[in-house]
Amino acid sequence: MYEAINKEKYLLLFFTGLFFLYLLAPTVVDVNQWSRYDLMRALAFDHSIRIEKYMGNTIDWSGPPGHGYFYTNKAPGTSFLGAPFLFIAAKIYGVLRPSIQDPHYHLLLITDVFITIIPSVILSLLLYLFIRRQTKEAHPAIITFGYAVATIVFKYSASTFGHQTAAVFVFAAFYLLLCSDKLWLSGAFFGLSVLTEYSMVLLAPGFLLLFFGYKKNDFWSSLLKFCIGGLPAFVIFVWYHKTAFGGYLTLPMKYNNPLFWGEDERSAVRGVIGYPRPTILFELLFGQRRGLFLISPVLLLALIGSVKAVINSTQKELPIFCLWSFTSFLAFNASFNGWHGGNCWGPRYLVPMLPFLVIGLVWIRHHSKLFYTLLVVSVLNSVAIAAIAVPTGPDDMVYAGLSSDFGLWPKFILLLTVASALFLVAKKVDRDALRKTLSGHSHS
Repeated sequence: MYEAINKEKYLLLFFTGLFFLYLLAPTVVDVNQWSRYDLMRALAFDHSIRIEKYMGNTIDWSGPPGHGYFYTNKAPGTSFLGAPFLFIAAKIYGVLRPSIQDPHYHLLLITDVFITIIPSVILSLLLYLFIRRQTKEAHPAIITFGYAVATIVFKYSASTFGHQTAAVFVFAAFYLLLCSDKLWLSGAFFGLSVLTEYSMVLLAPGFLLLFFGYKKNDFWSSLLKFCIGGLPAFVIFVWYHKTAFGGYLTLPMKYNNPLFWGEDERSAVRGVIGYPRPTILFELLFGQRRGLFLISPVLLLALIGSVKAVINSTQKELPIFCLWSFTSFLAFNASFNGWHGGNCWGPRYLVPMLPFLVIGLVWIRHHSKLFYTLLVVSVLNSVAIAAIAVPTGPDDMVYAGLSSDFGLWPKFILLLTVASALFLVAKKVDRDALRKTLSGHSHS
């Protein structure tokens, strides 16, 4: 009993440390976050979804011609979630009718704690619990550490971009589908993920595959519960888009700021979406601008692990789902005229699928020097991006965005120190769990 309590103590230390690691990471607020924040303000203080009153701080807007009304060009879920927290935070600040000037920067940061940082820690906890259920031979705490600290998730867990919030919702849906019978709640979370990030609908075929694999004995009743759970989010979705853009399924890109229109008007949605381009696929994976595997080479092992599991596993639905998450998001990102994500860190549009890609690490060897070497490189890169990198444009090199402000380097050292301590705690958690497993086998 003492060992169990001691293990939980280290787990609590790990996730508490992760929260403070995200909290310490510097945050840069740009037009993307301001657009989401403007909708939060409109909801919280004007009970409206129109942002023209506040949009002087952003170019990320959408407006049907001839109306004079403007809306955020982002999926609204993040703003809906954040509006109550913003209202309470503003009350505390004593600001009932905030203007564009401060304290809005601080209000956004406070709101971000509740809609991004805390949910991101919860996602890491769910990932740990899921991996622990899969196998006793894997290292769930180390893999969770790799996801939370050794990828661009680190940076986006402290920024109101919406990608990480959507990832939290969809992973909760995934976890509840595979690890519980609360399918209506799983459907509710999946609906919220699509309301928060439109691209999450790409995972629908993967979820259907999981139903075939894990709920085949009561497939139709399980799927019905899932769909019923998603109805509230769907109702909000169609109401919002009908009210703002005139159609139940009309997305804001149809009336996007002309700055974001592509040259090829024959493509869907004013040239914004086309087809996957091989050069962009390479840039997203290995390029110096946004390369996912350049920033986090440990993810290459995760991809290899998923492929290996598809070949060797008797139940292939889970690794196929992981591969589908990766390939569908990658193909969609490479089809987008703004594939680079503007001024940001790494391939931000791939963030929602990263927890599923990381699951592939379950199926590779964790004691190899290669694994730990790639993990260390990935941690150094992600901590540098979180601490001393400024958001880079589409034509910048990955490290061209390193800040010239040497006052940020102590922050880099602090974050790297905390990250190193978290790694040691994760090793302790996994070592104790393995010792307990071996002890159980010897007693049996």
